[in-house]
Amino acid sequence: MKEAIVCLLEDDLINGLKYDLNSKYIIKFLHRFNIKVPKVNILGTSKANISEIVNNRDNLDIIIVSGGTGQKHSAQTYETIAECLNVKLVESNLVDETCKCTNRVFVLPENAIILNCESGKFPIVKMDNIYFLPGCPVHLRAALNQFQKHFLSITDTFVYSRYLHVKSNSPKIQELFNEVVDAFKTVEVSINSSEERTNFTITLESTILKDIIFVENYIKGKLKELRMIQEIRCDMLAVYDFARTSNVFLESIKVLEKCFVTYKPDEIFLSFNGGKDCTVLLYLAIAVFNHRILQESSTKIQCVYIQSKEEPFDEIVQFIEETIESYKLPFITIKGTIQEALTDILESEPKYKAVLMGTRRSDPFSETLEAFQMTDKNWPQIMRVSPILDWSYSDVWDFLHQLQIPYCSLYDQGYTSLGHKNNTDFNSALHTKNGYLPAYFLEDGSLERQGRANNNSKNIQSS
Repeated sequence: MKEAIVCLLEDDLINGLKYDLNSKYIIKFLHRFNIKVPKVNILGTSKANISEIVNNRDNLDIIIVSGGTGQKHSAQTYETIAECLNVKLVESNLVDETCKCTNRVFVLPENAIILNCESGKFPIVKMDNIYFLPGCPVHLRAALNQFQKHFLSITDTFVYSRYLHVKSNSPKIQELFNEVVDAFKTVEVSINSSEERTNFTITLESTILKDIIFVENYIKGKLKELRMIQEIRCDMLAVYDFARTSNVFLESIKVLEKCFVTYKPDEIFLSFNGGKDCTVLLYLAIAVFNHRILQESSTKIQCVYIQSKEEPFDEIVQFIEETIESYKLPFITIKGTIQEALTDILESEPKYKAVLMGTRRSDPFSETLEAFQMTDKNWPQIMRVSPILDWSYSDVWDFLHQLQIPYCSLYDQGYTSLGHKNNTDFNSALHTKNGYLPAYFLEDGSLERQGRANNNSKNIQSS
């Protein structure tokens, strides 16, 4: 296993004027490629600190540096590196998203390699085994997500993760965990647990997909035998902690808060089809609902699965059932088109005034959609509420990974957008000589629906 040291070049962190929003994300990102981070250094932007990083590079596999490359400090940083490496400085035109200056001239050491995406945004500057990333959390995440395949090429491996959340303080859960560890000693799956009050989490990790699925299904079977139901606890503190990294995330919380103030709990339902987007929405909505509304009402969010007339994937149906059971939510399935389903819902339950949707602006017919917008005039009338409208593809996966939220297993097999069996295939952009990479390895979010057959029907759901 390779090791990496993370260095945060931030004077404000040293002075206690800034909160570290990057190290946890970097560590989890590198762990995805089986790269261990034994140490995080918080350093000032002095020449001495930069020199120490460069001079110690031969003793380490990888060094990740966040900060020190913005408009204020980049000149000193790169000059110091050039001195340590005894190389010349050369001019390089890069897009500097951190200061919104597209024509800024960077002066870099001549041996620097610029890892750049097609758009030229959020570059990573690489010198030997040192990677210089933006200090701004939004831009750092964008940079790393653009270069996942680069890091994959370093280790030629990646780690699948599964999380099983159980609410139980019974000794049986610990006995089950010990039994699982003993039963799968010879299987290449790392099995760990953590406990917080009555919340018990079993974490599975493996580089072999079929092995981790086998162990996961075994545990799920045992939980059913013991009548222990998986229960996901929506951590609002973790949600707010994540949201602080971007105004886009904070805006999502504001939309949900406005929705729950504008409409009564029993006037809202959430459209849930098991896709990644509505999985994010469900967690986010419950977290905000519990934080703002639950103490005033015993009502829970109603979930509705609008099932296409086409045959769904078994994995989606299973995931939907497990998710609804885990959240303990009222749930109904309605078969038919979206328009037919809305008609049925509003005729049988005219109290509903708003539907929470996992739509993003990149979805068909959603480019001009507003966070709050009524359905079209020729449709059943209801307010469409779209809290994650401006999230990017990578934002969705960041949220799922950082908060350890279970998602449909099809995404680990190379699907990036889920419909039904007759219009959904693997995404060719994820194809490698060894098969298909998981969905979160897709670096170009515009290719998200590449595995979907053309579908020009309007949709209130997203996958």
